Amino acid sequence: MQITVRDILVWLEQAAPPALAEEWDNVGLLVGDPDEPVGRVLVSLDPSPAVIAQAAGMGAQLLVSHHPVIFGGRKRLLAGDPAYELARAGLSAIAMHTNLDAAAGGVNDVLAARLGLEGVRTAPDGISRVGRLPAPFPPAAFAAYAMDRLEAPAVQWKAGDRPVEMVALCSGAGEDFMAPLLEGADAFLTGELKYHDWPDTAATVVAAGHFHTEVWIAEALAARLREAFPALQVETAKERCPYGVMVRRGQPAENGKDR
Repeated sequence: MQITVRDILVWLEQAAPPALAEEWDNVGLLVGDPDEPVGRVLVSLDPSPAVIAQAAGMGAQLLVSHHPVIFGGRKRLLAGDPAYELARAGLSAIAMHTNLDAAAGGVNDVLAARLGLEGVRTAPDGISRVGRLPAPFPPAAFAAYAMDRLEAPAVQWKAGDRPVEMVALCSGAGEDFMAPLLEGADAFLTGELKYHDWPDTAATVVAAGHFHTEVWIAEALAARLREAFPALQVETAKERCPYGVMVRRGQPAENGKDR
């Protein structure tokens, strides 16, 4: 029996129901034919031109990405646009975005596992997670630990006034969920915070990069697809953060230094 785009979409939407997505989001089948037979799938964080080239190169019929390929009220599709290039290559594209952030086994659970948190639970906001480290860390040591576990080249951080044991987290841009989580956690970890979103708090806050808090979902989701569809060839895209980090040599690694 042939596996179709629809079959994979149904399975994905059972794992991460579209009802969990934020109202502004765009998830599900965004490009392609639901009845197209599928033998090869590429799973990625981003539906970037480089990822689309990888999918076409491996002979895939479907790209499953976390970030949507069509987003933000786009009014035209021109050559070079990822959605246009997907259609030109005959590739279907499914996005599992904020619904996969919130779902069990999704982006935030994978991030919590990457950090080695124990007793992980879903926060009242339905997306963030809270868990406990196996042992407490001083604030600076926790920031360094998170950087290492997420293979991030650098982190932004603000030291709290106590050891870090209970950690709240939200992948990507989690500032909307931060304030209530700071009340019961020793640290909050997310991907990115705007300048004015950095809180005055006794907890440690770490922004480890949007890419580095989310990219781990690609292989985790690919593994689940392989288990669910043994006849499929499912690969994980080779991706890297779209920007680099340059650190001034000899700069003291102090947090919150006055200027």
